[in-house]
Amino acid sequence: MKTYIKTILFTLLLGVVTLGFAPTLQAATTTGGGDYGLTATAVASGLKSYGKDLPTLVGNIIGTALAMIGVFFFILVTYGGILWMTARGNDDIAKKALGTIIAAVIGMLIVLGAYGLTNFIINAVK
Repeated sequence: MKTYIKTILFTLLLGVVTLGFAPTLQAATTTGGGDYGLTATAVASGLKSYGKDLPTLVGNIIGTALAMIGVFFFILVTYGGILWMTARGNDDIAKKALGTIIAAVIGMLIVLGAYGLTNFIINAVK
């Protein structure tokens, strides 16, 4: 049973990571040097216009990493909740489920705190 749950979680995580990069991999490219109005259309529709400088690239990578961490947090909390609901009065399984949920919340707080502290320091230096 544990192997089955691990296989499902691994498959879900792999799918999220793979599908997370799909829009980037399918971005339109041109050989003629022009973008045929794609940039203007993206800006007019409210989409982000990504620059080619290093801070923008690092910001995009951090944003993607935070999104994946958020998905991983959601998966862990959902797994812990399902484990807790299916414990059927077994205290060991209920404690494991509660431990999983608490660890996920603590991990998310650490990640968000580190991001907030880094963002504060970078804005203070500017």
